[in-house]
Amino acid sequence: MRAILILVGLLAATALEAAEKQDVTKITCGERPSIEETMWLVYWIDGYLSGRKGEAKYSDSWVELVGETVEEECKKNPERTLYSIVEERRKRR
Repeated sequence: MRAILILVGLLAATALEAAEKQDVTKITCGERPSIEETMWLVYWIDGYLSGRKGEAKYSDSWVELVGETVEEECKKNPERTLYSIVEERRKRR
């Protein structure tokens, strides 16, 4: 578990650098960075949306499901934003 937290921290630093340069809510599937950075952005977006609703629970299975949903939707429509995909998936929760 500790190794996972360290890895997430390292990925966070990379993703935050990218997030400082652009609006995370507008990153499309076609513009997405590497898979690791994409997954960190997905974690960030999901966490942001959770925080807006006052939710503070974390689930590995949920994060995995959201990640799979993003991959599937991005293959179908590269013009969609990562934010819209995560937001839509949360509504179907």
